[in-house]
Amino acid sequence: MKILLKAFAAVSLGAIAATTLFATSAQASVAAGAVKSVSVTQMDGSSYRFLSVHMAWCVPNSSSAGDTFTLVLPPQLTALTRGFAMADPSGKTVANAKVSGDIATFTLTDYLATHDAVCGTAFFDAALNLKSVPANKPITVTFHSGSSEFDAVITPNQGGVIDRTKAVKFGAWANPAVEDTITSVGALHWMIDTPLAPPAGYSKVVFGDSSGPGQAFDCQSLTLSIGTADAAGNFTNGVPVASSHYVKVCSASALKVTATTSVPHGKLLHLSVLATVTDPSLNAYTDTGSVGMNGQAQHTARAQAVLRTSAGGNGIGTARPTGVVFTPPGTVVSIPPPKLVVIPPARVVVTPPSGFVFTPPSATTSGPVPTELASTGVPTPTLLNLAVSLTALGTLVLVIASRSRRNRREPGR
Repeated sequence: MKILLKAFAAVSLGAIAATTLFATSAQASVAAGAVKSVSVTQMDGSSYRFLSVHMAWCVPNSSSAGDTFTLVLPPQLTALTRGFAMADPSGKTVANAKVSGDIATFTLTDYLATHDAVCGTAFFDAALNLKSVPANKPITVTFHSGSSEFDAVITPNQGGVIDRTKAVKFGAWANPAVEDTITSVGALHWMIDTPLAPPAGYSKVVFGDSSGPGQAFDCQSLTLSIGTADAAGNFTNGVPVASSHYVKVCSASALKVTATTSVPHGKLLHLSVLATVTDPSLNAYTDTGSVGMNGQAQHTARAQAVLRTSAGGNGIGTARPTGVVFTPPGTVVSIPPPKLVVIPPARVVVTPPSGFVFTPPSATTSGPVPTELASTGVPTPTLLNLAVSLTALGTLVLVIASRSRRNRREPGR
């Protein structure tokens, strides 16, 4: 019996473990067809400005916490976010987005355990991959989500060739996807270029720069390079200038670099410096610089403001009545087996009167079990035998007691 109980317990535990494992693995799944629409907003059409990707989504009522859906970006775009949350009007998180490479993955929360008809929106900024798009021509980009495709038309516009007859200044996030969310040190990147050198070249160049609000120059990051400009006017083919060829005076708010290196005709001098974000509450960061060549008057250069990218979204659903929990079809609910308790039969001990030996009737003298008793299913041959034995014992005791009283009444005999 003990062996059978142990075997039964082992099988039951194995079944419970397998059921639990199956139920857990079945919990997370893909919410097919969740993405309903995708569009791209282009503010000024410039390939150097951000685009904004917008999408709408709805998930089936059978969805649960941990379920996911994805949006794959076209190769022409790079998402400028690592992730964001989508909340309902009360602030409860409905889903979380995580961006890795060209894939945005949206994971549902336990909000789905208490709400039906859950839908929402999401948006994030993206940058054009300049090597993947033609200039000034409309192109169609395609987003993918499962078996669904969504097309959007954009017109990359480089805004013409950069004018290299004057000083130029640029600014950008050192890492546009994270900005200063991981580290504020060196989060901003500022650059300032001289005009292309005339036939006589440059023998002396003086740079001046002032950091705007909410930032501080990282003086150790300052570098100086000589290079050229490509057909679009972008700085290229930079070669570092040895630190022995320039003198720098730098603080958190201002810098001055005096270079005595020779800059030949058709080339330019490029200064680069990082800045640490000291006020993360700002939405835009500015910087103004100047350049003077060969002792001439300084040329002022202002960079376009470096803007924070944006990403986010929302979600909302219809709350279920209190106490009602939706169980998706196919969900396995494990019920543990009942606990078996074995109660042994009570042990009956019959002690005969002192001086008497009781001999129970043999099994051969027992009569058949009456039909009316056997049909009830209660008395059994064993119990009947015990009853007969007890009756016989009681009769014997009564006989002995009767004889004892008779002897006391007849003392002379």
